[in-house]
Amino acid sequence: MAETINQRLSSKRYQAIRLVDVFVLAPTMVYASTFKSLPNYIRLILFVSGICTLVFNGINYLDIKKEKNG
Repeated sequence: MAETINQRLSSKRYQAIRLVDVFVLAPTMVYASTFKSLPNYIRLILFVSGICTLVFNGINYLDIKKEKNG
């Protein structure tokens, strides 16, 4: 029987990727946005993308964890 998209996206592997996004990728993007040598528009894009990555993946991780736990 084929896996549904929801089952695949809530698998342990995807949950682990979400944690990497929250604890590695997002902070790195926000940190990179502080580099004064980058143009301001790049810094803004990095900052906004980092915050959005953190919020989006953090909420999804918690929602899926709550759903699995009951």
